[in-house]
Amino acid sequence: MIRKSISMELQTLKTMYDNPTKDIIDLNAPIQQKAGIWDEDKKSLFIHSIIMSNMYSIPTVYFKKEIISDKKYQYSVIDGIQRMAAIFNFIDNRFCLIHVPPVILNGVTYDVSGKYFSELEQACQQKIIRFKMKIEIFEPENGDTEEYVNAMLEDVFSRLNLAVPLASNQLCKADTSNAILIHELLGSRFFLESCCYTKGQLEAGDNQRCLLQAMMLLDRNYVHGFEIKDFSETSIMEYAEGIKGSYTAKQSNLLYSVVQYLTEAFPKKNKQLKKINIPMLLYLADVAEDAEIKPKYFRQWFEYFIEEEVWMKVYKTFCSCGSERLDKVNGRLATMTKSFC
Repeated sequence: MIRKSISMELQTLKTMYDNPTKDIIDLNAPIQQKAGIWDEDKKSLFIHSIIMSNMYSIPTVYFKKEIISDKKYQYSVIDGIQRMAAIFNFIDNRFCLIHVPPVILNGVTYDVSGKYFSELEQACQQKIIRFKMKIEIFEPENGDTEEYVNAMLEDVFSRLNLAVPLASNQLCKADTSNAILIHELLGSRFFLESCCYTKGQLEAGDNQRCLLQAMMLLDRNYVHGFEIKDFSETSIMEYAEGIKGSYTAKQSNLLYSVVQYLTEAFPKKNKQLKKINIPMLLYLADVAEDAEIKPKYFRQWFEYFIEEEVWMKVYKTFCSCGSERLDKVNGRLATMTKSFC
């Protein structure tokens, strides 16, 4: 594995991203969170830091370089995807700066808050597009196996995040062997459009936690000897560690199947598809598929369950304080299962 340090103007990076005729910048590396998780305040503060880079340090971004064809390369962002997405989106006028102070360039003060890129004074625009981003590039050498490259990148990603403990969702995605599976499932229409997550929940990785919790429920049903302690962060971390390199094709196919089933059952956003309910629904979708119940009838049952006062009165007792405890998890699953049956 070869490591190179370079600097590249943001204008050049943006051109590469917009016109991948020669080289490609990929913001969808499975090891990273989906681009666009940052809220407006974080994106604004980061852009403000770039304009004021004489005062503030901008972290290095990390790329994996792969050859696609003769003299054409793909650069996958393995750390820094939120920063790159914020830069590209701001230059494209997709958001304006909010809650940021004025900037000072060459002794001149500019008010930038409330402005899109196209509305900034030329000095501020030039400061952004001419800013040289520090980049570390990792490129496989001849003879490097895919397993070796993935293991090295996983180690790089983990070490970059040593300052902030990895959440269970990040830990699982740092495991390259399962990263593509997690990435594809969370990119399904069910998780992207049907489920009801707030921006804060997505930023915290709650969608990934829900998926991991559902995987735990399904494994309890199918994997001999597997037991769930609870739905706490510690247990999710242990589970994510335990499935590294051992999650089978059978388990993966089951997950793909139940997520596709739920995608058909819930073709549009449903405000009741909350994080407290989603793991249970993935579990019951497997039961419904085995019973050959059409997806639309599964949705009709869930809508009945949510509206039925008797069922919900019982269910809510298992959603209160301490909902991550095993007795609360089992209580929610048992109540839903009884209603479903």
